[in-house]
Amino acid sequence: MTERQKRNQLPIACPYHGSEQVNSKGECTICVKQFDPIEFGKAVRERRGEDSPHKTCEEVGTVLRILREVEAGSITSITTFAQFCRWMGTSADAWLHLDEFEEA
Repeated sequence: MTERQKRNQLPIACPYHGSEQVNSKGECTICVKQFDPIEFGKAVRERRGEDSPHKTCEEVGTVLRILREVEAGSITSITTFAQFCRWMGTSADAWLHLDEFEEA
């Protein structure tokens, strides 16, 4: 573990497929390359439908600012991603295309 990871308590492996290729923000570099946050945001907006943003936030367990960011295609944490996956009833694997992941 690097000194920076120790200081910032960044993860040293992706919780989804165990890759140790983590960037300085603590994001898995493989997931970042494969994940399309714009499509994810569209799916969240579609799932929300006519429900009020406040109702959706309550169901997801988040705040309005985060919902707006996600719908705009900005996922700021793996926890946020997991919350929305759970709320939509989809697996993280489907969004991260883990079935396409091959160990080098």
